[in-house]
Amino acid sequence: MKKSQAELWAAIDAAFTEVVSVCREARAAEALLERKHREDAVAQGRQAEAETHSAIPNERVHPRLASIDDLVEDLAFQKKHPNGADLVAMKAKIRDRLHLLKNALASTYSEEDTHAILFPIVVYFDELVRFVSRDVAIQWETLQGEIYNTESGGEEFYKYLEQIKSPQLAVEVYYYCLQDGFEGMYADDPARIDDYKKQLEARMQIVPIAAEPPRAEPPAPELVKFPVLYYVAAAGAIVGLYFVLRLIGASY
Repeated sequence: MKKSQAELWAAIDAAFTEVVSVCREARAAEALLERKHREDAVAQGRQAEAETHSAIPNERVHPRLASIDDLVEDLAFQKKHPNGADLVAMKAKIRDRLHLLKNALASTYSEEDTHAILFPIVVYFDELVRFVSRDVAIQWETLQGEIYNTESGGEEFYKYLEQIKSPQLAVEVYYYCLQDGFEGMYADDPARIDDYKKQLEARMQIVPIAAEPPRAEPPAPELVKFPVLYYVAAAGAIVGLYFVLRLIGASY
């Protein structure tokens, strides 16, 4: 059955929510393992080794994964994760969620359009996993490699972004990924990422919205501009993104 844009954004939201949760838990588990190594080294008088184990296993932290203290200090979580992140379980959960999302997209879009929408999400999920820890980044077998037979998603993301014009949902998803923190090959060039955001903004559909019902003096109809500030303020709320985009005519 063909799904509405609201239902598709709900599926995208569910995918992001679960993957972020999985990555947060993995990062907390890695932090616990690092702490254990450090404490063991101190107890055995290996101070130099202890100093090599940082409290947080990765210097650069993605905003979505920054807050893990609640998990690290939770005794039940500590008992459940004595050996760091479980990459096999991580991969299975993310793969299952992507499968559900692909099915939802395929109910409405062609195979080509489904690929256009799903590809940036898969690449972004790989990037989120790499922020878990140095060890996880090294050991992770990428989803993009498994699904699309490529390890160059950080470059191909921008290659496809430059070309994508339809479906509109794909344009929106690329924009969302950038606004949410995806970097890819431009991790050290935020200005370039901003340029790509502007390119996507220019491709967003803008249509007039009818005036509100008359009151004392009915207001004149006005055009609603693309809500860039909304994305900045609520990059984490993907479903909210849909309802704003619905106002500017992003429907199929």
